[in-house]
Amino acid sequence: MVGTRGHDVGTMEPQELAEKMKEFGAEAVQLVAYKAIRGVSSKPGAMDAETAAGIRKAFEEQGIRVSIVGSYFNLLERPEELESDVQRFKEYLKFAKDLGGSLVGTETGSYDAEWKFHPENHTEAAFEKAAAVIGELVRTGEAVGVQVGIEGAYDHVVYSPEKMAELIERIPSDNLRVVFDPVSFLHKANYREADRMIDEAFRLFGDRIALVHAKDFVLEGDGIKRVPIGQGLMDYDRLCGKIKGLGREVDIIVEELTGDELRESLFFLKKRMSDI
Repeated sequence: MVGTRGHDVGTMEPQELAEKMKEFGAEAVQLVAYKAIRGVSSKPGAMDAETAAGIRKAFEEQGIRVSIVGSYFNLLERPEELESDVQRFKEYLKFAKDLGGSLVGTETGSYDAEWKFHPENHTEAAFEKAAAVIGELVRTGEAVGVQVGIEGAYDHVVYSPEKMAELIERIPSDNLRVVFDPVSFLHKANYREADRMIDEAFRLFGDRIALVHAKDFVLEGDGIKRVPIGQGLMDYDRLCGKIKGLGREVDIIVEELTGDELRESLFFLKKRMSDI
């Protein structure tokens, strides 16, 4: 199924959000409740079973699947912030099934407070710190029967497919899964190697991919600029072929697009997946 992040459509009541997503053609949602659902705080203790069930019902009525519950936080942040965010993540693991999901996700973060690149992100010390937090989350996930999805990005701690494979080797639990965002692994120096990177990712951990994030890009100035899907350099025939080759259903979530660009991107991906 192909969908989008709820908060890219807006922040509103669950029923209204689900209806709007359906109008765009979304079949699935990445649900970050505290960004997408009006009145839900990002602080621990904001979610409960009754609220979660109401949200699930709204999406079920529109035939939209909750592909992933987002509780993104910076695994390298200060201890007092980390404690609060870990608590919130564990709460979303607890209520994920009530929300209609079975996967809760986060990125690995940065020593930079705005999540930008920091040279220490790619050190072994940063990896050890992030892996320790992820291991704790995975153990909680195992206890409640919910998977933990980790998303890599070049600017962060898990900065390459090889580093993701190292994390999986470090935490050999079936409850650890991958949210694969190929564009997030790219930068000015390696964007020409996108095809090789995709092939390597599916070779290393294709069996662990639970969700794929979809973006497209062109090179502009000193960096990569995001563009609507199908209008950039990403080879979606290759990526969609790899997804189909897994032999199981893996949802694709469009990121950072709204309006007509979102609608067109969802249509593009549905057609690509059906044509392969």
